Amino acid sequence: PKPQNPKTPGAILLNLLLKEKMKIAVALLMAVVDCEVIELTEDNLEATWSESPPKQGWFVKFFAPWCGHCVALAPKWEEFAEGTPEVNVAEVNCVDEKELCDQFDVSSYPTLLYFPTGEDDHYKFYGPRDAEHFWDFSMGEEWRLWKNRY
Repeated sequence: PKPQNPKTPGAILLNLLLKEKMKIAVALLMAVVDCEVIELTEDNLEATWSESPPKQGWFVKFFAPWCGHCVALAPKWEEFAEGTPEVNVAEVNCVDEKELCDQFDVSSYPTLLYFPTGEDDHYKFYGPRDAEHFWDFSMGEEWRLWKNRY
């Protein structure tokens, strides 16, 4: 509803409320957008990494759609993405993006690699495959334990 006189106290209050609701809606939308699995391709990799908001790093799942372990991992990976806004969570379909997977020496599926912000290296995840362990690895900086291991 739009009041007739935009300078009345009621109109001013209504405008403020609408603006605040819009701000809240935008903040909620941004939270949802920031907490989803991002599909990486060779075409969007550099732009996506450089334009994404700065976070702890990137945790990337390299998978093949025909892989049973990958299919079983998918809901756990989604759960991790939805519950961890501090980390960019992504995936690469290695059937469609073979060259990109070769670039990171992916030879089995699924392969989970963590790319911490400010580091030149990436680190392979070897732990149990659930949201809690993904969080411990990325947010708890457990990846540092693997630095010189492989």
